[in-house]
Amino acid sequence: MDRAGAKLPEFTLTDRTAGAVAEVCRRLDGIPLAIELAAARVNALGVDGVLPGLEQVLATLAGR
Repeated sequence: MDRAGAKLPEFTLTDRTAGAVAEVCRRLDGIPLAIELAAARVNALGVDGVLPGLEQVLATLAGR
């Protein structure tokens, strides 16, 4: 929340964003650096836009 808020001051955790935030953290296995890097993209992509990007990156890393 701190990192996302630093990049996008109007970002707040709401009922609408909580699910996406939780899913980002889950997909990144709770790894703090990975979560911070994803949070830094919130200003460009929005929290809903981070998830599709993660799917592409993780698939690429897995060789799919």
